Amino acid sequence: MTLRPLSTLPLRVGLKLRLRRAKRERDAQQSSLRETLRQISRRPPRPAGATVDDVLFVDIHPYALVGHQLSAWMSGYLWARDLQLELESAQFSKDPQGTYAVGTKSAPKVGARRILLPSVNDERDPTSIQLLAARVELARRRWPEERLRFELALDQPRWDLTPASEALRIAVLRGPLGDRLRELEATAPYVAIHIRRPASVGEISPQAHPDRWIDASWYVRVISEIRSVKELREIPIRIISLGGASEFEQLARLEGVELCLNGDRDDDFLRLAAARVLVFAPSSFSYNAALVSKQAVIGRAPWWHEIPSSGRWVRLGPDGELDRALLERALVPRLHSS
Repeated sequence: MTLRPLSTLPLRVGLKLRLRRAKRERDAQQSSLRETLRQISRRPPRPAGATVDDVLFVDIHPYALVGHQLSAWMSGYLWARDLQLELESAQFSKDPQGTYAVGTKSAPKVGARRILLPSVNDERDPTSIQLLAARVELARRRWPEERLRFELALDQPRWDLTPASEALRIAVLRGPLGDRLRELEATAPYVAIHIRRPASVGEISPQAHPDRWIDASWYVRVISEIRSVKELREIPIRIISLGGASEFEQLARLEGVELCLNGDRDDDFLRLAAARVLVFAPSSFSYNAALVSKQAVIGRAPWWHEIPSSGRWVRLGPDGELDRALLERALVPRLHSS
């Protein structure tokens, strides 16, 4: 068991308090909107000609893994789009080299007034964007001459991250690994399967996280389904995961299957994103690789993020069953493109 340093205790306690406060705010979301609208009605709007440069800041959980951190950035990107604000974000603690080329795009606005936005439910609740927009409007009416820096609640969720896929792909391509991704996409086609396993002792397990831990035998069924598609019958399948080879022995025995275990994190991400077909796990890491990909991606639904059922996206059933026609549809523009 890894012990966290005592020096981080105040920060960890502060993060827990912020998340508890966020839950209380979501529970009071409806009443908060009504009160905010009442306050707006009592104040004149900001002058139409004002040129104040307001921004939206998204904090990034410092202890989360990089998949979680990327998802937080995309959530902020989408909230900023909906609120018509420029996005700023904290740097990623799990990406100090800027591999994914996201984070703060411009210097924080000096002298901006800090406005904490309440935690809201994800975008499926229409009250959420209404409340955030109302808080933005109220702040602009209170301080019409000031530059405002709105701050999202920690881990402010979004259900559907797919509208941010192109932004994430652009960020990866402009980063130090962009050329490597292009090279991999131009290589011979392969299927990549990500199997989520713990990055540290006790992080996930079949008992603690049955929704995230999928047994290797489940993937045997998935591979059989993939091989039933003519175009995919012969191409290599690469299993990308952490752990020992003995855990994946039944997969390794299958013809054309290669184990790629305990690789470099960023190289694994690129190999997932560049695959002709990617089977992503219940994992933000490989789900984000699916967003970066331009090719066919397959995921088990339901999950805690939206998995589309159109275009290049294909949903897997809980038993690993696959609609062959849907996969063939997802492959057509990819396998025959230049």
